[in-house]
Amino acid sequence: MNRPPDSVTPVPVPAPGAAVPHLDVCVCTFRRPRQLAQLLEALAAQQTQGLFTLGVIVVANDPAASAAAVLQAVASRTELPLRHAHEPQ
Repeated sequence: MNRPPDSVTPVPVPAPGAAVPHLDVCVCTFRRPRQLAQLLEALAAQQTQGLFTLGVIVVANDPAASAAAVLQAVASRTELPLRHAHEPQ
Protein backbone atom coordinates (compact mmCIF):
# COMPACT_ATOMS: atom_id res chain seq x y z
CA MET A 1 0.00 0.00 0.00
CA ASN A 2 1.44 3.37 -0.99
CA ARG A 3 0.85 6.27 1.34
CA PRO A 4 1.91 9.85 0.92
CA PRO A 5 5.03 10.57 3.04
CA ASP A 6 3.14 12.96 5.34
CA SER A 7 0.44 10.47 6.32
CA VAL A 8 0.25 9.09 9.84
CA THR A 9 -0.35 5.44 10.60
CA PRO A 10 -2.68 5.03 13.59
CA VAL A 11 -1.20 3.24 16.58
CA PRO A 12 -3.42 0.49 17.98
CA VAL A 13 -4.66 1.20 21.49
CA PRO A 14 -4.26 -1.69 23.98
CA ALA A 15 -7.55 -3.35 24.89
CA PRO A 16 -8.87 -2.62 28.39
CA GLY A 17 -7.11 -4.89 30.86
CA ALA A 18 -4.36 -5.78 28.39
CA ALA A 19 -0.73 -5.45 29.42
CA VAL A 20 0.77 -2.13 28.39
CA PRO A 21 4.32 -2.27 26.99
CA HIS A 22 7.12 -0.65 28.97
CA LEU A 23 10.00 1.30 27.43
CA ASP A 24 13.22 2.13 29.29
CA VAL A 25 15.42 4.86 27.84
CA CYS A 26 19.05 4.16 28.69
CA VAL A 27 21.37 7.15 29.10
CA CYS A 28 25.14 7.06 29.51
CA THR A 29 26.65 10.29 30.79
CA PHE A 30 29.97 11.76 31.91
CA ARG A 31 30.10 15.16 33.62
CA ARG A 32 27.14 16.68 31.78
CA PRO A 33 24.69 17.57 34.56
CA ARG A 34 23.00 20.43 32.68
CA GLN A 35 22.36 18.36 29.57
CA LEU A 36 21.22 15.40 31.68
CA ALA A 37 18.70 17.61 33.50
CA GLN A 38 17.35 18.91 30.17
CA LEU A 39 17.00 15.40 28.80
CA LEU A 40 15.27 14.04 31.90
CA GLU A 41 12.83 16.97 32.00
CA ALA A 42 11.99 16.39 28.32
CA LEU A 43 11.44 12.68 28.93
CA ALA A 44 9.24 13.44 31.95
CA ALA A 45 7.08 15.67 29.74
CA GLN A 46 6.43 12.92 27.18
CA GLN A 47 2.77 12.08 26.64
CA THR A 48 2.27 8.34 26.04
CA GLN A 49 -1.55 8.40 25.86
CA GLY A 50 -1.48 5.14 27.84
CA LEU A 51 0.05 3.24 24.93
CA PHE A 52 3.18 2.41 26.95
CA THR A 53 4.90 3.24 30.22
CA LEU A 54 8.24 5.00 30.28
CA GLY A 55 11.26 4.81 32.57
CA VAL A 56 14.87 5.96 32.45
CA ILE A 57 18.10 4.18 33.35
CA VAL A 58 21.09 6.50 33.81
CA VAL A 59 24.66 5.22 33.95
CA ALA A 60 27.08 7.92 35.05
CA ASN A 61 30.83 7.53 34.67
CA ASP A 62 31.91 10.57 36.68
CA PRO A 63 34.02 9.71 39.76
CA ALA A 64 32.55 12.82 41.41
CA ALA A 65 28.99 11.49 40.92
CA SER A 66 27.76 14.73 39.32
CA ALA A 67 24.60 13.03 38.03
CA ALA A 68 23.31 12.12 41.49
CA ALA A 69 22.10 15.62 42.38
CA VAL A 70 20.41 15.98 39.00
CA LEU A 71 18.60 12.67 39.41
CA GLN A 72 17.49 13.57 42.92
CA ALA A 73 16.15 16.95 41.77
CA VAL A 74 14.26 15.50 38.80
CA ALA A 75 12.86 12.68 40.93
CA SER A 76 11.50 15.21 43.44
CA ARG A 77 9.67 17.17 40.69
CA THR A 78 8.39 14.44 38.39
CA GLU A 79 6.83 10.99 38.45
CA LEU A 80 9.33 9.68 35.90
CA PRO A 81 10.68 6.30 37.10
CA LEU A 82 14.46 6.72 37.35
CA ARG A 83 17.16 4.13 37.95
CA HIS A 84 20.80 5.05 38.36
CA ALA A 85 24.10 3.23 38.24
CA HIS A 86 27.30 5.00 39.20
CA GLU A 87 30.38 3.65 37.44
CA PRO A 88 33.26 5.77 38.75
CA GLN A 89 35.93 4.24 36.49
